[in-house]
Formats: sequence, C-alpha cells, structure tokens
Amino acid sequence: MLQLGDFARHIASHGSPYTRDVIVGVIAGMSDCLRELLLEGYKISLGDLGSFYLSLSSDGADSAEEFNPLYNIRNVNVRWDKGKNFSDLKQDAEFEYVMTREEQAKAKRAAKAALQLGEDTPSDGGDITGGDDQTE
Repeated sequence: MLQLGDFARHIASHGSPYTRDVIVGVIAGMSDCLRELLLEGYKISLGDLGSFYLSLSSDGADSAEEFNPLYNIRNVNVRWDKGKNFSDLKQDAEFEYVMTREEQAKAKRAAKAALQLGEDTPSDGGDITGGDDQTE
C-alpha cells in the first residue's frame, strides 16, 4: 500500500511547485473538511475525482413518532460516484501474471530440492529465492 507521504512525493514529482509536506497538509485538510461538510449534509463534487455523499441504513419504525435516530439508524456510509478519470480503468490497465502463493511455495520447494541434490535451479524466468542473477 502506498502511504500518504509517498503519494504526496509522487504528486510533487510531476512538476508541482509544492513540496511533499505542503501536499500532505492540503490532503489532510481536505479530508477534515470533506468529513465536516458531509456530516452537514452536502454532496461534494471534486471534479474528475468524482462526488462524495452520505447514505444511511436504518431499521424501520412503525410511525414517525417512534423513529429515533439513535436506535433506528444502523450506519452512516460515505459513497463515491466516480468521476470521468475513474469510469473505465480497464481500457488503460496493464495486466501481468503473478504466481499464486501456492505456486511460489511449490517452486521454492523444487529449487531447494534441486540445490540439495547438487543440481542447477529450475530456469523459469527468475530467481525464486529473491536474490540477484549475477555471475562472478
């Protein structure tokens, strides 16, 4: 997972006149204000990022007089309507095969067995032990 500081550093590397610390501060302030305004009932549009709003899930009551928000409202959820930059990521995404954990474990066992027998490790396009493939 990319952390906020690293994300801000990435933003700064795209020619931003602001430093990582300033970007982190703006994002933190935005988060605080977004929360505050959502709780006031606003739907907030952030351009190409999309819109944020709240939704409630609740248990019904027999009448309006019997409805009590403290007891009937179960959850307050933040919803995101994605903007145009996020509407179809599949067309721009690149995919590559990554071995499953089971396949990685099997390959590692095979390499370990081959080393114990004095054989060369299987050549499947990479060093499964995580080291460098450098010759001396």
